[in-house]
Amino acid sequence: MAEAPLSVRDVSSAPAAQWDAWLAASPGGGHWMQTHAWGTFKQSRGRAVARLLLEQGGEVAGTGQIILYRLPLIGTLAYCAKGPWLDWGRPDHVAAFFAGAHKALRGRRVLALQIEPEALESDTALKSQLDALGFHRYWTNHQFKTTMVVDLASSVAELQARMSQTARRYIRAGQRAGVAVVEETSVAAQEAFYGLFEVTSKRDGFFLRPRPYLRGGWQALIDAGYGRFLFARKDGADLVAMFLASFNGKVWYKDGASLDAGLKVHAPYVLQWAAMQWGKAHAAIYYDMVAIPDPEELENRQHEMWGLYDFKRKFGGEVREFIRAYKQPYLPRLSALWDRLEPLYYRVYMKVKRDVYY
Repeated sequence: MAEAPLSVRDVSSAPAAQWDAWLAASPGGGHWMQTHAWGTFKQSRGRAVARLLLEQGGEVAGTGQIILYRLPLIGTLAYCAKGPWLDWGRPDHVAAFFAGAHKALRGRRVLALQIEPEALESDTALKSQLDALGFHRYWTNHQFKTTMVVDLASSVAELQARMSQTARRYIRAGQRAGVAVVEETSVAAQEAFYGLFEVTSKRDGFFLRPRPYLRGGWQALIDAGYGRFLFARKDGADLVAMFLASFNGKVWYKDGASLDAGLKVHAPYVLQWAAMQWGKAHAAIYYDMVAIPDPEELENRQHEMWGLYDFKRKFGGEVREFIRAYKQPYLPRLSALWDRLEPLYYRVYMKVKRDVYY
């Protein structure tokens, strides 16, 4: 019996609950950056949003939330962060979604579609199909390409057994030292976390987005039920903290901050274990620790993120490498022009606005 035809529908006006239900039903189950709440937050920052639904026989076959960035003079760039969510093993689904996306977006003067899906770098068949569809690898990634994933479907005993002896020892030591973890969602918690974030940024030398952007994003996820802060405290003082995002049985270590005093009593280990326990208590089966070096750099102790990798690998997860960002030109000449201009524009925007463009 022949399969029902595939079709793509623009559902940008769908209410939040409906969109998130479609996202949860999509192959792979979605990501917090694809939720309605995150798209609405981006709209509050002056962006437009297109939400596309791939259907087959009345059933969800895929979703993609695409943020539209108006570029100076030359048009609009469409960017699908951590998406779309498709059955990447079905070439017909992949082709149908991107054909439908092109049709839906071409009336918005979109010069190109950029994607950063959670398809695997090892999927050579998919990369060949993307090449055939006119995609090419983008010059950079805006999201981290390689991560450490912990399987939370295991029992507590199995999770602990997969950890290194060092992690188990430091968790116990931190707990004996009086480190305790609390969950917070208040405005005061946001300010406390941002203060820790500023200290961490100055110490470790990474760029910190402006307070209004970060607080707006945190609040959007908190209001939707997809985010909360976890603080590791000792004697009433905040030592280490994270913003933990969640959606549809998955949790993510979105943002992290720490004081040196917390490192001395192993508070980061207590905090990570608490995040895993939070996930298990809320029926999550997947904990994405986010951001480690790419596989070819994992043995390079000089890499700027090697310390993060060395810490995260102690929790018994597995390395997962997603494909690089890809770009499909709709207006080839304007897309090529933006390819040449973007690196300079990106640097100037960061210098003037003290923020990143995407």
